[in-house]
Amino acid sequence: MPATNSTNEMENKMKTHKSLLIVMLCVSTAFVNGCATTRVDLVKEGSVTIIPLQTAKTRVPSAHVYRGNGDITISGNIAFRPPYRGNRQGHVDITILNPDDSILMKTTAPTRHRHRQRIDNRPSSYFARIPVVPSEGSKVQVVYHPGGVKPKCSQASRVNH
Repeated sequence: MPATNSTNEMENKMKTHKSLLIVMLCVSTAFVNGCATTRVDLVKEGSVTIIPLQTAKTRVPSAHVYRGNGDITISGNIAFRPPYRGNRQGHVDITILNPDDSILMKTTAPTRHRHRQRIDNRPSSYFARIPVVPSEGSKVQVVYHPGGVKPKCSQASRVNH
């Protein structure tokens, strides 16, 4: 009888381990799916067009517009044309245009440069959350300016027409 009892214990442990493994797999799958983004890329979807305004010293190699819950986030990079020497502190002016080219909203976002070197061609990044979802066919204009964000420009402002 002890051998049968030992076999039953082993089977119970195997069932417990198998059940635990299944539970862990389900929980991790639910966690990953639950934390998956619900953002919609409006540029890839084709409902918004990006208009990057470039200068002799900078360009906007990437810009993303994502729709969230009643708002959008706009983010991307500012690349500096070599040889760029000088302070990277600056800001991005973002203008959202309706399909008829009237201004829906304007905002300003600071740029962040993660590297302290002054002679460096790595890009700076920007990020802005805007409490409006543009209609299909809208355009998002992005332009970089050197210098910090002015206090009155740092808030998103809605333009009513």
